[in-house]
Amino acid sequence: MTVTETFRLEEYSPMEFRPRRPSKGSLGTYMNFALALFLMLTSAIPPTFGQTADTAKRSDDTKVETDFLQEKASTAVSVSKTALGFINEQDGAISNTRAFDLLKALLRSPDQAYVKTNFAGLFDAKGTLNETLVEKKACFIINVVVWTPTEATQNTDNPSTSSPTQRWYVFRNGKLAQQKRLLGVHTFYFLYIHLNKGDASYLTRYDFTSTEATPIFLQHLYALASVLTTETQNKAENLQANVWGGRQLTFSYATSDIAITSKITNLATTTPEKEKPAINNGSSSGTSTGNAQTFLGGDYRLVSASDKARPSAMTLDDTPAKKAPPTPKDGSLDSPVTFHNEAGPWLDINIGFPATNVNELSFDSTSTGFTPKTVDKRRLFGLLNFYPFPKQRIQLAERNFSWIPSLIAGLPLASQPLHKPVVAVGWGPPLLQVYIGSIIAKQDKAPAGTTLTKSVCTGWCPQFTFGVTFSVTALKDKLTQKK
Repeated sequence: MTVTETFRLEEYSPMEFRPRRPSKGSLGTYMNFALALFLMLTSAIPPTFGQTADTAKRSDDTKVETDFLQEKASTAVSVSKTALGFINEQDGAISNTRAFDLLKALLRSPDQAYVKTNFAGLFDAKGTLNETLVEKKACFIINVVVWTPTEATQNTDNPSTSSPTQRWYVFRNGKLAQQKRLLGVHTFYFLYIHLNKGDASYLTRYDFTSTEATPIFLQHLYALASVLTTETQNKAENLQANVWGGRQLTFSYATSDIAITSKITNLATTTPEKEKPAINNGSSSGTSTGNAQTFLGGDYRLVSASDKARPSAMTLDDTPAKKAPPTPKDGSLDSPVTFHNEAGPWLDINIGFPATNVNELSFDSTSTGFTPKTVDKRRLFGLLNFYPFPKQRIQLAERNFSWIPSLIAGLPLASQPLHKPVVAVGWGPPLLQVYIGSIIAKQDKAPAGTTLTKSVCTGWCPQFTFGVTFSVTALKDKLTQKK
C-alpha cells in the first residue's frame, strides 16, 4: 500500500499581517499583555524636568547633575546670640522642638544681603521672610561642624591640629526627619553651621551630585521578581567664632540620590614675630641670648645649648598657654553623605501571608448524585498596597506607623492566580502590616443536569481572610542573609 502525503505551501504578502485571535475567555492573555505594557511604559517614561539653576551643570552622564558651594570662613555670616540659644554648642545637637526657631533666627541675621541672595526663594517680593514656607513646604539639609580647640604646648611639631565632629539633619514639614530622605523635591536649601571656629581661616567647599534614581516602587517590583525567581565657648567673647552659610539649590530630577562631598583648605600661615631682646637667664657667668616667639597662641623662648645644660637657673615666661584655634588639615571635611530624594509612593509591592486557608470546591460522583468536597489550601500572595492620602505617603517614606488603613489588592503566587484575587485593608508600618479582607475564589460549577447532595456556593464566592504583609525589600534581605 502506498501512502501519499500532501503538503500545502502558502505564500503571504510581506505587508500582510494575520494576528491570532485569542480564544474566548482568555483573560490571562490580556492580563499578561497589560503587565508587559505597564513595565515597558514605566521603564521608558523620561524623568520630569523642572527649572534648573544656572549653576547646576550636566555631566557627561545625562542622568547626573552637579553643583557646589564654596566660601571662606572669614566671610561667612556670624551666628547670632539668639540662634546659639537653639543649638548645643558642645556637640552640635539640634532638638526637634527648636529646629524651626533656629532656622528663623539664622535667616533673620543682620547680614540680610547674603541671606536674601543665597535663600531668595524663602522671601516674598517685599523682602519679608515667608515663615509658612520655611515651616511647611521648604526642605532643608543642615550640616553642623563642631571644632574642638586644643591647648598649644611647648616643643610640639604640630600643635593644635583637630578634627571636627559633624551632624547632618533634614528639616521638612516643621520637624527634623528621621532619615536622610527628601520627598521628591526639585529645590532644597543647604545650610551649614560651623561652631567654635575661633580665628581659624579656611576655605570650605561643598559639592552636590544629583543622580537620577529608580523609584522605590519599581525597585520592589524587580525585587519581587527575583524572590519569585566637647568644649563650650563663651558666646559674648567672639561671635565670629561661630559662622553659618548656605544657598538654594535646584536640580531637574525629583527622584534622585543627592551626594554631598565637603572639602576644606587651610588658609592660615604662621609667621614668627620679630626677635625679642635677650633676657637674663639667672647665671653668674653672664647673660645668654635667646629669641622669644609667639607660635599658635603660645609664648616660647629659644635658648642656646649652654642654657639647656642649666635648666634650674633658667627663667621661663610664666604666661599661661592660650587656647589655640583649630588648624584644619587640607582635604575632605567629612566622608560623602547621600540623601535619597523621592516623593512618598502611592503604592508599594508586598508579600502577603494569610492566616486562613482558601476553600477550593470539587465534586465526587456517587450513586445519589454529585457530592461537593472542599480542599483547604494556603498560599502566599503578591499584593499591591495603595496609599491614597498624602499623610500616608509621607509616613511610608519615613517608615512611621499609621492608623490610616491602606487599600490592598493582589493575586496568589500559584497557578491560575486570576481565580483567587484578594481585596483587603491593612494597618501598620509599611515594613509589616496586618490586613483583613476577602478572597474572591472562583469555584467549579456542577455539571449541567446533575443533582447536588447539598447546597454550596459555586462561581465567584467570597471567603474571609486575614494575615500579615511583608515588605519585599525586607524579605529579600532575609533571603540574602541565609545564603
